[in-house]
Amino acid sequence: MTPAMIERARANAVAAGLTNVEVLEGITEDPPVESDTVDFVVSNCVINLSPEKQRVFSELHRVLRTHGRFSISDIVAEPIPDQIKAEGLLYSACISGAIPEEKYLAGLRDAGLVDVEVRDRLTYDASQLAGLLDSAAGGGCCCGSKTLPKDQLRRVTKALAGKVASIRVVGRKGEEVLP
Repeated sequence: MTPAMIERARANAVAAGLTNVEVLEGITEDPPVESDTVDFVVSNCVINLSPEKQRVFSELHRVLRTHGRFSISDIVAEPIPDQIKAEGLLYSACISGAIPEEKYLAGLRDAGLVDVEVRDRLTYDASQLAGLLDSAAGGGCCCGSKTLPKDQLRRVTKALAGKVASIRVVGRKGEEVLP
């Protein structure tokens, strides 16, 4: 999404000796990719940030070749109370934009993807959530340098414990069905 990220991805592909990888800059709702041209899509904690998740799922379907596969790691969450969801730091920490797992999976299926299944799941307890959100304690993988005040952090992690999970979901594009 940024030139630095693109440069790093290209360097990683070269370091891995991969010659069949193309790294492009774009946005998830409108990737700069021809239809039916991609064999494999990998996404890591990105789709939860999009306010147009169904559009992202439809674009995933569009770019994959028939039988093309995907592996997505992302954050899902049971409905989050509005007062907690409104906390800006939780959005940048991939939590406020998360949707329930069943809705996430249904969105992929509704886009026409098949064999959709969760392969891995980690449901966060309060201490794990605190580790994600508290950059002062060395966590805050998504949050940058800001952190919540300690009392607010305790309140938020207590409210969200057991309601937020990291999942890895896989699937593929099936045969096209003509009308």
